[in-house]
Amino acid sequence: FYESQWVRVSRGGILLSTVKLGAKVNRGQLLGTVTDPITNAYNEIHSPFSGRVLGMALNQVVMPGYAAYHIGIERSEEELVNEAESEPSSPAPETSGTESHDADAIPAEEEDHPK
Repeated sequence: FYESQWVRVSRGGILLSTVKLGAKVNRGQLLGTVTDPITNAYNEIHSPFSGRVLGMALNQVVMPGYAAYHIGIERSEEELVNEAESEPSSPAPETSGTESHDADAIPAEEEDHPK
């Protein structure tokens, strides 16, 4: 999987899943429910896209915004390459002799003591 996304619950309560880890899911498929034990308000959680369940919360009490299901989106490498080529390119940032291979890395602060 080249892309994935977490599906979050919109309301708090008791999460009960209807899918298993590793299951293939279709867009709109029921993933689970969240029920408020005080009011018995019942909310369904549906998959926003087709893919596979890569991670999920166990049946438990959840708060609004809790990440309940991690869905891997099935896309081919060719689709991603075509999408990247169609995006306008931005100029490459200048480097100061040291390069980081991690695109999300935060640069380390310089130390004050001599080496």
